[in-house]
Amino acid sequence: MKCAVCNWQNRKGETECFNCGAALVAEPPAAVAAAAAAPAPWPQGSVEVASLGLPQPILEAEGAKKSAKAEPAALPQSEGEKAEPTEMARVIAALVDGMALALLFFSLMMGETALIRAIPWMQKDDSLWSILLVLLSTLAPWVWLGWMEARGGTPGKRLMGLRVVERSGQPLGVLRATLRQLRFAMHLPMPGILRFIERLLVGEQGLHNTLLGSYVVRRDADAHTVSDFLAHQHHRRKDWTRVAFWLVVTPLALIAVVVFGVWTYDAWRDWRDPEGAAVRQSLRVVVRDMEPVIDKVQNYRHTADQFAASIEELELASLPHGVQHLLLNSVTGQVVAKLSPEVAQGQLAGQHLEWTPQLRERKGQLRWRRWLCGSRDVPADWLPRNCDDTEKPKPQ
Repeated sequence: MKCAVCNWQNRKGETECFNCGAALVAEPPAAVAAAAAAPAPWPQGSVEVASLGLPQPILEAEGAKKSAKAEPAALPQSEGEKAEPTEMARVIAALVDGMALALLFFSLMMGETALIRAIPWMQKDDSLWSILLVLLSTLAPWVWLGWMEARGGTPGKRLMGLRVVERSGQPLGVLRATLRQLRFAMHLPMPGILRFIERLLVGEQGLHNTLLGSYVVRRDADAHTVSDFLAHQHHRRKDWTRVAFWLVVTPLALIAVVVFGVWTYDAWRDWRDPEGAAVRQSLRVVVRDMEPVIDKVQNYRHTADQFAASIEELELASLPHGVQHLLLNSVTGQVVAKLSPEVAQGQLAGQHLEWTPQLRERKGQLRWRRWLCGSRDVPADWLPRNCDDTEKPKPQ
């Protein structure tokens, strides 16, 4: 079905033009169309035409060629490809934006940590201000990048001459642009593999663009080329929008179910055992205050390629809250903290928490894997979630 505005040949049954969006007029009935296509009768007395001696089909073909030249040519289907950015440009822009996001995120987290440590009343786990501060420092980088996108382009896209638009060709709103930045978190586990799967499923534009109705185009492309590109992309995405929605919603729903299940179990355990809940809260504070000590042990191992001979070599300014004495095994790197009477109202006085490093050999070198936190004398039900590893440290 041909469009009367731009002469685009659309598929039968379409109600609007795929190229320009104009409404399509239904084709006339077959009888009327046949009558219109029939050649006009030869004018009587036309000696000049009759004397040529040309067959009628040849004259009809010549007339069709003249009418085709008079009609405007339809826009080539590949015209919009000029607005399609290259894969290399998209990758470089994503790397620049990712580095900017990470730099801002870690800067805010360092500032937030320093502020909480400087203000004693914000160090409580149930402090509303500390929770709000952590939430703000976590969300601010994503909102900033989304605001930059809505204002014309992120640093990486400006550098590579790209921009993000919606179906109408206008920039995205701040909310949609912010949600679009979550692609960094989605690609973080396996960036290359997930990107390859995206290209196979929904094309170069990716899953996040398909879900949010956004398009990445070249900044120097003219409006006519961008419009043609958006029309082609919109037509290709019709069948994939629902698939993209479920590809994103399904893992998010599973994560939400797991988080809610863990939170429900912890709340039920605290309700069933109030005494154990108070002990876990006290130990949670001790484990958190021991993090700088554990970091120093690990940094010393990276610098000197061996563990410190004793805890004194770490030059600690003071012992963490709730710790009466610290021991460091110079061979295995295990750190043992003896709890003071002020922990859990003296119920755990003289008992111990232990941190054991796990190393793995790779290419002939020992590389850090993680820390195991547990205890040999504190009941397992009283250990907080940040120190209840299933693999308990072995006695030294």
